[in-house]
Amino acid sequence: LRLLASFKYSRNAHTGEYFLGSLAQPPWYYYFLYFFVTTPPAFLVAFAVSVAYLVVKGSSIKSFGQKENYLPIAFIWFLIPFIASVLGLKQDGVRYVFTYFPPLAILVGFGFGQFQMYVKKKIIKYLVYVVAFVSVGWSLFNFSPYYLN
Repeated sequence: LRLLASFKYSRNAHTGEYFLGSLAQPPWYYYFLYFFVTTPPAFLVAFAVSVAYLVVKGSSIKSFGQKENYLPIAFIWFLIPFIASVLGLKQDGVRYVFTYFPPLAILVGFGFGQFQMYVKKKIIKYLVYVVAFVSVGWSLFNFSPYYLN
């Protein structure tokens, strides 16, 4: 009961947070937007492929024994930090929701694997991986030397 009562004190940061060009208290969608802005576009596409596969194939937790049985678990694992972030303090970029990176890597890897299976031309396969590598490199270049935000 005390834990729930303490949430009213953790709703606001001690100082404001720069978000979308202004210093203010971050809104509920702070981490969601940060995720979409800081994740390389090729990874977002691969993530979308994984989510689409989950929706279309209807993979569920009941599918244990099949090769995709980890997908619904990885997706739930991915969502938990974002759901929890709605309750509490929002500040300092994505460091409070870093726990979504492992399931994101799993889902992105699966998305790239699905792409690899369905695209037959080798040049397109390699081009997609080059674009993914360059987009990650570009992100690192933009945020160097401290790799913040």
